Amino acid sequence: MSVHSHSSSSNLIDHPYYAFLYRDLSLSDAIGHRTSEAVSQKALLACCNGSYDPCTLSSSYGFVCGTAQTPVLRASGPCPGHPNHMSALHLELVSINATVKFFHYICYKFVIEDGSITLYNDCKKAQKLINFPGRKFRRFLIDDYDLIAEIHHCTKELQTKVSFQLLWVKGHYTGTKREIQHDLNREAHSQACAALSTSTTLDVSPPSSLVELSCGFSITSRWQATIKQLAHSEMLCSTIFRKTNWSLYTFNKVDWSALGNGMHRLSRLQWFTYCKLLHGILNTNVQNKKFYNQSDLCPCCHNASETFLHVLTCPNKEVTRHRKHQQVILWKTLLAIHTPPQTLASIRNGILMCSTAPTPCNDTLSATSVTTTSMRIGNPHLSTIQEAFQQQSGELGWGNFLCGRISSRWRVAAYDEGLVLNQRLAQCCWAANLVKAVLNYSHSLWTFRCEVLHGHYQSETVAKHLLSLQQQETIGTIVTITKLQYPSLRLGLTLR
Repeated sequence: MSVHSHSSSSNLIDHPYYAFLYRDLSLSDAIGHRTSEAVSQKALLACCNGSYDPCTLSSSYGFVCGTAQTPVLRASGPCPGHPNHMSALHLELVSINATVKFFHYICYKFVIEDGSITLYNDCKKAQKLINFPGRKFRRFLIDDYDLIAEIHHCTKELQTKVSFQLLWVKGHYTGTKREIQHDLNREAHSQACAALSTSTTLDVSPPSSLVELSCGFSITSRWQATIKQLAHSEMLCSTIFRKTNWSLYTFNKVDWSALGNGMHRLSRLQWFTYCKLLHGILNTNVQNKKFYNQSDLCPCCHNASETFLHVLTCPNKEVTRHRKHQQVILWKTLLAIHTPPQTLASIRNGILMCSTAPTPCNDTLSATSVTTTSMRIGNPHLSTIQEAFQQQSGELGWGNFLCGRISSRWRVAAYDEGLVLNQRLAQCCWAANLVKAVLNYSHSLWTFRCEVLHGHYQSETVAKHLLSLQQQETIGTIVTITKLQYPSLRLGLTLR
C-alpha cells in the first residue's frame, strides 16, 4: 500500500491522471472568462454523466455548464481505470471529479473570491458516498475511495472561494414537467456517449490514490472484490477440482466472469439458493440418505437415486411435461436476450439431449455423454459454435451448463455470429444473461420437484405435513398448522 499527495491547484493537468482526463478538452481564454463571469454572477449551472460500452470495454464522461439562458461549455473525455474494473459508480465519480476539478481550476486561475456553482448528477449512490463516506477506517473499505478523496480535496478548496452544491437530478427524464437540469442531464449524457467512439482506457490512479495492489494493474474500483478473490480463490478452486475431477486446463475453460455477472443483482435468498444449486448441495434424497439415513429414491419416478442431475432428467410424465414447458420459456428468454439463431439451435440441441439422456447410476455433475456428430448446424463455417458445443459436451458437460458453468467459447460463438448478422452484441452482458436464464430454468425444475414432494397448494402441503407427522409418531397430539405458519413452512420446504 502506498499513499500519494494531493495535486496542487496551479495547473489543470499537473498530474498524469488529469492529463489523461482532460486530453480532449480545448479550453480557450474566452470560454474561461465566460465561465468565471457566470460563477461570479452566481448563475452557473452544470451537469455531468458517465457512459460505458460493454462491447468495446470503453468508457467516457461528459459535462456541460452554463447559465439558465446561455450554454458556456460542453466537454467530454475518457475515464481512467482498468477495463475489467469499470462500474457505473466509478464512471459517475470520474465525471464528478472531472467537473469539480475544472471549476476548482477556473476559480484559482481567475481569482474568483465570491460566486456560486450548482452541479447536477443522476447517481444517488455516488452523492451519498461523497457526503457520507463512512467513519474512521471504514471509509477506506469503500470502492473508489481514492476518487472520493480526490473529490473531497477539490471540493474543500473550491468552497473556500465560492458556494458549491452537488444535487441529484432524475436521469433520462421523459415527463412533462421538464426543468433546465433535465436538459443539462440529457446534454451531458449525449456528450459522454459521443466520446465513446474515440475513448481509450488507461490504468492511471488519481493523485490522492490510497491503494495499489500488485495485480498487474492499479486498483481504482471494486478493490474489495479483488481482495476477497485473492484471499479465497485458491481454496474455492481446490474444492471445485475435488468435486469435478477437473484439471486446471479444464477449469479455465469455464466462463467464470459470466457466472459472476449472472449471479449479480440477485436477492440474498436467490443468491444462497443458486449457490447450492451450483455446487450440488441442494437437499436431494442422496443427501438425505447420507445425513439422515432416508431412502435416496426419486420422489417422482421412484426408480433411481435422486441426484440433482436426475432432477434435471427425471422421466416421470408429470415432471417431463413441466420440463418441456420450462424449456419453451427458456427458448423465449434466449431469444429475448438476442441470442443468434445458430447459437440458440446449438444450445437447444445440447439441453434437449441432456434432458432425454438416460441418467448413469453413478452420475455426478460431470460430462454428459453427447457426441458432436448429432449436432445439426446448417452453416459449415460456424466453427466457433461447433467448438463451443464440443467443449461443452466433452470435459465440461451439459450438467455443468445447466448449473451455470458454461464454456467461455459460447460468448465468442455468439459474438462471431452476431457480426455476420450485423447484430451488435455485448459479449459479457449476453453471457451473463445466458447464465441467469439457465439457472432460472434449473431452479424451476427443482422447485417443481419440491412441490411434488411437499404439495403444490396450501391444503395439499398441510395435509402431507400432517400425514408425515402421524407416520413418524413423534408427537402425541397433532397440532393443526395455521395459515400464519404456512408461508414460512412452505418457503423453507421449497428452498432448503
